[in-house]
This record gives sequence, C-alpha cells and structure tokens, in this order.
Amino acid sequence: MERGLAGCLATATPEALALLVAGVMVGALVFLLWLRRSTHFYGKRLFTIANWALVWWLGAAALELSVEPAGCKLLFATLAYPGIALLPTAWVLFVYRYASGRTGPLPVGQIALLVGAPLVVTALAATNPLHEMFYAAGTGPRDATPGAPIVYEYGPFFFVAATYLYACLATAAGLLAVGTFVSQAPYRGHFAALFVLMVLPLAGNVLYVTRNVTIAGFDPTPLLFAGVLVVYAWLINVNRLFDLSWIARDLVFDELPSAYLIIAHTGQVFGANARAKEHFGIDPAARRQLENAPGFGPLLRTLMRQPERTTVQVIEIGDRSYEALPRPIYRPMGLQYPVMGWVLALTDITDRLERQRKLETALEVSARRAAQMTLHNRRMRAEARTDALTGLRNRRSLQEDLSILYAKDLPAPSFVTVAAIDLDHFKSINDTFGHDAGDIVLAAFAERLAGSFRARDRIYRLGGEEFIVTAEGLSKAEAADRLEGLRDTVLRMPECAAFDGLEVRFSAGLATWPDDHPDLYAVLRLADARLYRAKGAGRSQTLADGSAPGS
Repeated sequence: MERGLAGCLATATPEALALLVAGVMVGALVFLLWLRRSTHFYGKRLFTIANWALVWWLGAAALELSVEPAGCKLLFATLAYPGIALLPTAWVLFVYRYASGRTGPLPVGQIALLVGAPLVVTALAATNPLHEMFYAAGTGPRDATPGAPIVYEYGPFFFVAATYLYACLATAAGLLAVGTFVSQAPYRGHFAALFVLMVLPLAGNVLYVTRNVTIAGFDPTPLLFAGVLVVYAWLINVNRLFDLSWIARDLVFDELPSAYLIIAHTGQVFGANARAKEHFGIDPAARRQLENAPGFGPLLRTLMRQPERTTVQVIEIGDRSYEALPRPIYRPMGLQYPVMGWVLALTDITDRLERQRKLETALEVSARRAAQMTLHNRRMRAEARTDALTGLRNRRSLQEDLSILYAKDLPAPSFVTVAAIDLDHFKSINDTFGHDAGDIVLAAFAERLAGSFRARDRIYRLGGEEFIVTAEGLSKAEAADRLEGLRDTVLRMPECAAFDGLEVRFSAGLATWPDDHPDLYAVLRLADARLYRAKGAGRSQTLADGSAPGS
C-alpha cells in the first residue's frame, strides 16, 4: 500500500476507471430520481444511507478489480469498509423503523451506532499494518499472475467485525421474516421482497467467507448487492416498493363493507377481501374455481358468455341475497378475448329486500285501508246526499248539483226543465192510515217517479212529501206528459191496496232554464211557485206556465 491512493488510481486501466465513474454516476442518478419521485415511507433516510453505502462499497470493489498491484488491491479493499460496515448498520436500523412504523429524528443511541460502528470497523481494517489482527500475514495474491485476486487470511479483529455485521444482517433478516408472516396483509409483500433481496447477497458473502465461493475469482457479495440495488431502484421507481398509496389501496380493499372477488377469465379466484373470505369461505391462495363455490355457477357462466357485462345481477347464496356487479379487467392488447378477468362486487341485500318486502306489505295494507276508507267516505258521502226512506237524492245533494250545474258552461241550445212535485193531502194520509202507511206511499211514489223519467234525470226528495226533478234537454211539454202518465200509475200502486180508500194524487209546477228565467235558482223558485198555484187551483194538476207572484 506504499503507492498511496493516487498511485494506485494511476495503475487502473482507463477503461476500468471510465466504467467505474459511469457506474457510480448511474447509481447516483437512480437515487436522485428515486428521491425526487418516491413518496414517504418509514426509515426512508436510513434506506438511502444504506444504498449510498452500497454504492461506496461497489466503487471500492470495482477499483480493487481494476488495479493490478497487490498493495493497491488491499488499499481499495480497506477503503471499502466504510461502506461494508455502514450498509448493515443502516439496514438493520431501517428495517427496525420500517417494521415498527417509526418516524422523526433518530435517537442518540441509533446515531451513535450508525456513526460509531462503521468508524470502528474501518479503523480496525485501516490499522491492520500495525497489528495484523484484521488480515493475517498470509494475506496476499493467489498466484504470481499480474492482477491476481487477493486471498485473505483473517485475524481476530476481522471476525469481531464480521460477527457485528452478520448480527446486524441476521437481526434485519429476522425482523423481515417475522413481518412476512405476522404483518397486515398489504405489508407482507414488502417484507417478503426485502427479505429475499437481502438474503441473496448475505448468502453469497457467507459462502465466500466459509467456502471461498467466488464469481470469476472475486467476492460475489458486492456483485449480488449491485443486483439488489438495481432491483430496488426498479421497484421504487415503478411505485410498488414502499408506496403508501398502494398499501392504502390494499387496506381499503380489505376493509370494504362489501365482498370483492378478483376472478381470472378462466374462473379462478385470484383475490378476495376480508368480507368475501368471511362470507363465502374463499381462499385466493387455493386458486379455487368460482364455479365450484355454492351459488356462483350461474353468475360465472353469464360472465363467460358476456365478459364485458357491467349490469347488476341478484344471486342467492344460502339464505342470503347479493347484488353482483362485475367490472371487466381488460387486457393491454386484447384482440380475440379482450377481458382477462373481473372485479366482482357483492353487496348483501338480504336485509334491504326484507325491509322492502315489509314496506311493500305495509303499503299494500295501507292501500287496502285507504281504499276501504275511500269506499267508506263515499258511502258516508252518498248517505249524506241520499234520502234514507226513498233512496233519492236529498236537499243537500240538490244544492251541490245546482251549484255545479249553474257553473257549467252549457252550449247555447241546452236547457234544463225543473219540476216541483208535492203529494196532495199527504197529512191526511198520515192521520188516517198512520205514518207507516205514509212511508209506504212515499217510497212507492218515489220509485214510480224515478221510473217515469230518464236515467240521467235527477230526482230529489226535499223532505216530507215534496220532490224536485231536474231534466237537462227535456222540454216542459215532455216533462208534463211524463207527469200525467205518472198520475194514473200512482193511483193503482199495489203497495197501497191494503189501505182501503187510500188514494195518491200530486200537484206539480214546471219551469225551464233559461227560457223562463236566466237565473237557475230563480227557475227553481218559479217551478215551486207554479206548484203552489196548481195546488191553489184545485190540486192534482201540473202548471207549466204563468209567472210567480213578484217574479
């Protein structure tokens, strides 16, 4: 090592130095790109330090390989120890902070370990010429060939340093192994990737130290670590390793209240969240065919026939009902079969359907009650508008109908004839034959009166023995003829045969709107006035003309 650093660098070939500089620049560029793009993760600074230590180690190893003198090789081997010692120290601290989710400044003890351990190991290696307890006196070139690899004979200080470094790596490996099995599902892939990538160079170093296994005659450890660095860089820059957004997506996927299945186009289940595993007992690790899961066969066959289907389908699984909503996963370059699988969302709607059925039942009962209430109201309204004895409309009905008719905009030729009718000497019938006979007479007369007019004509009993008929489009002459025909009919009513000497006669007055008066209510009063004029003129007659007093 008497040549010194500058002298040793002068012995390196220009090509080797160029490759070394290019390699370091590429490594630095990768890390600059990562630092710019990567998101936060626990222990990020320690992870960065570990990888810069790896770059240092790789650079020293490359220099060791690029020079020929044995003393220069030993010099660069010694210069590699800051990186060799710093890498496991930073790595175990990184794994600890990542696994425990710790952030913030490093505690004093961890800073002391991170700085002190590499300094101690480097000092032991650098002072070897003084004590020869790191590399023993037998350390030297394997043979006399220029540039031959160095065969190292290790001393006690080396094994002390190696014990510390292996303890760091073993601790980190143990944490990663435990994390692979006991961490939450979204983190397990990260722990497994870190574990595998760390074990490979560790195994290579163990084989080199214990069995002298080499790659092209050289220590395989830095070469394997270089491969690890490339893989790390790729994973980081495609946003898969340590990306919290992917972890968050996995956590959200696993905690979704609905069941979700990820299905390949062959029908195999490749993914399932916690709810799907709980409800359907599907383990994605078993690569189970969905068609074999109870209740899923018809749905899967539908998806096979219509791979781009995105409509909801209700399926029954056991005693539960589910809404199944498929979302196709398209191939990047799918031509004949564009869909490579589906994300299937399954929402339990059993309780909703039960509530819906109860609601429909309640609505049906409510509708029946409303119909019954409507019918009852109509019945009550009809009873309120109907005379209980005769079944004819009553005075209240007449007032409502006249209001409607009065407001009705009838064509010019239209007219309404009003007949006011009163039974003659009805009080004497009650006095002579009794009120039961009077009721029989009223009911029988009402029936004949309704039969004498048209079905669309309206007949009212105003109370006692007084009746009103309104007939739209029926002239006074036609109304008078119908009333005259009624006279003979009521005289021979069989209902009255049981009462000896009982005769039923009536008087009537007729008026027409608008011929007799433009006011419909005035026409009604006019018909009533003519009724009383008929009574005053001897009864049992119909008066269809003449004015009412004061009209």
